Amino acid sequence: GGGEGCVARGPCGEDSPLSAGGRYLNGVFIAKKPPGTEIGDWQTITNWLQLEPTVHVVKRNPQTGRVEELWTAPGVPPTTADLASGLCLNVLESLDYTLVRSGTGQIVSARATATVSHMPLPADGGDLYVPQMFSASFVHEGAAEAADGAVEIKSGNPGYVQGLPVRAGLLEANATSSFISVIKEMVGGMKLPKMGDSMGRCSVCSNGTGSQWSCTEQVDERSTVPVLFGQDIEQGCTIALNRQELQSFCTQQQLHPLLATSDSLRIGMFGDSDTRNAYEWLPSPEQAQEQLADSSESPAAGQAYDRRGECIDVVSGTHIQILTADTGNIQNPQRKILGARVVYETSNWRAIVKTVGSESYGTYSIRSSVSFLNIEDGDTVEVIPPPPSILPSLPDDIFYPFQISPSPPRPL
Repeated sequence: GGGEGCVARGPCGEDSPLSAGGRYLNGVFIAKKPPGTEIGDWQTITNWLQLEPTVHVVKRNPQTGRVEELWTAPGVPPTTADLASGLCLNVLESLDYTLVRSGTGQIVSARATATVSHMPLPADGGDLYVPQMFSASFVHEGAAEAADGAVEIKSGNPGYVQGLPVRAGLLEANATSSFISVIKEMVGGMKLPKMGDSMGRCSVCSNGTGSQWSCTEQVDERSTVPVLFGQDIEQGCTIALNRQELQSFCTQQQLHPLLATSDSLRIGMFGDSDTRNAYEWLPSPEQAQEQLADSSESPAAGQAYDRRGECIDVVSGTHIQILTADTGNIQNPQRKILGARVVYETSNWRAIVKTVGSESYGTYSIRSSVSFLNIEDGDTVEVIPPPPSILPSLPDDIFYPFQISPSPPRPL
């Protein structure tokens, strides 16, 4: 597998190279094996596989370029011009093909993952110029499978490809040995729970209580935001609590479900990190810490409620920071994750004073983010391996059990 980048030029439309569906996804079929010269081989539909597309839609801040919202589209959204907003909708940014082949060499599954975003239309009505990244990878059927039986998908070989999912999983002990740890990988890579609805209200209640709108007690695993390599994410939502609910939430000293991360969470250093080798995941067994957070203690343990109706040091944000760098040969650099950590943000929440004849609710905000920090290239170092020795080095006891005397031989 590998990736290539280019700058595409074209108008805003389905027939443009800027369109994911029009050029690369809709109506694409992959031959299971190379067709022969007979026309019947080409016309037999059972000899072909239809491409299975997944499209992630990115919404960025027009000033900073940071990802404000990211979701998975239910289908392949068309590339169209929205004159009211002045945007070209669903412009292709990256595309990755994953082809699964059997032991006989036939293609048994064909998937494509695309990332699209909305971009400003040119003021003069001309073409757009968009940087794009393309990659393709082949995966052996049954070589590596995720927990639910889905084929393990790589995000690069070996380095990460920009825009592909950050590989993540949970550390668990190997059933065959108490000394070996393996990674139970998350299907589709690392994901964050989608925090708010269209009104910015939290979709999950704090400990199952405390909301003036409909919310659930647990995170919906189907409503998630994928974490893509090199693309920052920031999201948030609001919850409503009255005085009694705020006190209950505070004294329980528990994280809001939308902010919780597992202590066994691990992040792959490379796009092809081996799930059977925990040393290729962060934090690795050779590091002192056993979790991405600075401490294994609950970050909500410091919450305290005072008589004034204020909850002090509420954990109101979870921020995942990922450090990356280009490694290897300067002619073919490979993107690697050097480090990662979870940082918790705290704030103070004050209860709203109850008014006569009604129960007052306070509105409080929580947020989560993922940020990537790339270390710029330093000076290059020329590596010259030492010349091979003509004679290999031999151990001192090579002639054991015979002994060699250091004294000169005696004349006969």
